[in-house]
Formats: sequence, structure tokens, C-alpha cells
Amino acid sequence: MGELKTVLYVQRYPDGGSITSLLDLVRGLDPTRFRAVVAFRNPNTYLEEFADAGAVVEVLRKAPSAGGPGRGLGGTGEATESSWWRGGRRVLRRALYHDIPAAVQLLRVARRHRVDLIHGNNDVAINRDAVLVAAAVRVPLVNHVRGLYVRMSSIETWIDRHAARRVRWFFFISAAVERQYAPLEVPSERCEVLDNPFDVEELRARPSVATATSLGIAEGDRAVIHVGRLTPWKGQDVLLRALPALLEQHPDVRVVLVGSATDETGREYEAGLRALADDLGIADRVVFAGSRRDIPEVFAVAEVAVHSSTQPEPFGRVIVEAMAAGRPVVAAAEGGVPEIIDDGATGLLVPPDEPEVLALAVGRLLADPARAAAMGERAAAGARERYGLDAHATRIQAAYDRVLRGEA
Repeated sequence: MGELKTVLYVQRYPDGGSITSLLDLVRGLDPTRFRAVVAFRNPNTYLEEFADAGAVVEVLRKAPSAGGPGRGLGGTGEATESSWWRGGRRVLRRALYHDIPAAVQLLRVARRHRVDLIHGNNDVAINRDAVLVAAAVRVPLVNHVRGLYVRMSSIETWIDRHAARRVRWFFFISAAVERQYAPLEVPSERCEVLDNPFDVEELRARPSVATATSLGIAEGDRAVIHVGRLTPWKGQDVLLRALPALLEQHPDVRVVLVGSATDETGREYEAGLRALADDLGIADRVVFAGSRRDIPEVFAVAEVAVHSSTQPEPFGRVIVEAMAAGRPVVAAAEGGVPEIIDDGATGLLVPPDEPEVLALAVGRLLADPARAAAMGERAAAGARERYGLDAHATRIQAAYDRVLRGEA
């Protein structure tokens, strides 16, 4: 495969684990074999970094959203079994206002760059426009599934099942994601479970007074840090509801919520979180730190990291980042999370949406710093052994080769 091949990456979300994982992949590609063109559906703060990594960056005009419940298009909201009629109306509305306009924009990019392969950086429900464009320009399509598939109406599942047949190769970021994809009946010989990539060594930073100060952590505080977008299913409210009981035993705890809202649902949720903190009388022990790019430095000043999603997490990138930083993690035991954490050894698993249990778990680690430190060191060692940029890019490129040769 000596000829340079152009890969078009289609990225919907402007923030979060999907875009950071894609950036790590682009950085790991062999530039003598693959040329990356990345099409973003929204402007974002990562554009310059992708360009610095050698990618050609394209920003599409934002199409109106026509998503349904949960995260929107193909989201992780609750499954909704509706009639063919209701589902058909939703499909038509989304096709007219999102999929077709987005496909027209993406088609121009694909033709201008004469792409050889398209890589949809999430599932077919989110990347229906990429499926259309791959068929139009007659190039193979791979999908990197980063979310748990939500079965909507029967007609929507039928559409996604047929769209999946046009995908030559699927990467799933966890076995839990692959299992959830079963309704689309993808043959196992076209599937591969592949951990997200991490530059593990760069995720270990020294604690900094300046970082702590910028996060609102005062001298004497014991920081419990949650990193994630402010959106209901990420469950920051669970941590806030756990805090009063935690403060009874550890009055020096300060909770830091790192992340921001990216849509109207998130902004409403953030307002609700602030009101909840006031109602619980804990507002002075909670910091809304906003989005941060210095996540290794953030975790370096944490005593405990918390993951509290109320719905199954497809993978849990921030969990690995905290582990690589040598911090013990208390995490909700749903989705792909139990595939990452060895309960009791590299972290603690708790049931989702149970603040009392979460408070007890965090409190146990705060009460036993030696155990917490040993757990953090085991977590860091495990992260170094399992995750790596080079191995990730090698497996991705091997799949590209198979697909381009027509072997998949």
C-alpha cells in the first residue's frame, strides 16, 4: 500500500472524548501512508491542534439539529419505542433538516480532496450523512463507534441496520458498546473492539499550587474532582447530592466540577446544579471550574476523582486520564467502566445514581490516604500497560489496509 491515501474523518461533537481520541489517532498516523482531512460540523478549540498534527481542517456550516431524546442524534437517552408513523415523521424531519444538508456539504469536501476512505467518528445513527457520501463517491466507510446505540422507533432501527451494511469496518471503544450495537446485526467479522488511545506518560503531572488556585482550591482543601460535560446523564448532581453526607465526616472537602455546557439542555442543567448547591447549603464547597485543557494538571491536584454518570458510559476516557495521573477513581459501574477499573484494586465501582453509596466510597478513600495512594499507583501502572498511541494507530491503519484492499 505504498501510495498515499486520503482519509476523511467526520467529527460531530466539538468537545469531549470523541474529539480528543480522534486527535490522538491523527497524531499517530504514518504521514507517508495516510493523509488526514478532518471535517468538523462545528467550530471548536481543537482546530489549530489538528492542523499542527498535519491534518487538513474543514469546518462545515452548522446544520439545524433534528435529534430526538437524550443526546440528540443517536444519543444515549432512554430508548423510545414509537410507532412507524411517529418514527417516520422524525426520520423525514431529520433527513430534510440535518442529514441531507450535512451530506451536501460533506460531499463537496470529499470530492475536493479526492478521498480514498471515510472514517465516521461515531455510529451510523450520528453519521448518516457520511454513509450517504461514501456511497455517492464510491469509497469505503469505517465507523468508530463511541456511544451506546439507543434503539428508537422500529423504522429508525431499520434505517440504521441498512446503513450499517454499507460500513466496511466497525471499531467499538468497549465490549459494552459492541453488545449494545446488536440490534443492527453487524457481522462479527467486520467488528473490532479497540481501546481509546492515550499518551499515558503525558498524563502524569506534578501538583501545582497555581493550578489548585485557578480551580478555586484553597490551602487545606481536599479536592474531589469530577471532569465531564455539564449534561444530565453525566450525573454531576449525584455528586452534589452526596456532598452533604461527605462533609459530615470530611468538612475540608471541596468538590470541583470541571466542564461546561455545550447546548441548551446543558445550560439548563448547569443552572439546576447551581440551584441544587444553594438548596443543599453546599455552594461554598463547590466550584464550577468550566472547561479546561490542562486535565493532567487538574487531576494532579485531586485527592479523589469521581465519575458519576447515571446512564451507561460507552468507555470513560476521563477515568483513564485520572488513573494515568495516579489518582484513585470512584466510578459508576455501568457500560464500559467495569472494563477499565479493577474494583478495589485500581478504583472503586459504585451503583449509578446512588449518592449515599458514592459518599461512602469517596469517604473511605479520604479516611485512608495510604490505601488511596496505593490504589492510585496501581491504576497508573495499569494504564501504562494497557493504553498507548502507537499500538492504537497501528491497529487502525491495519484495518484501513484491509478495507482498501477489499479484504473487509
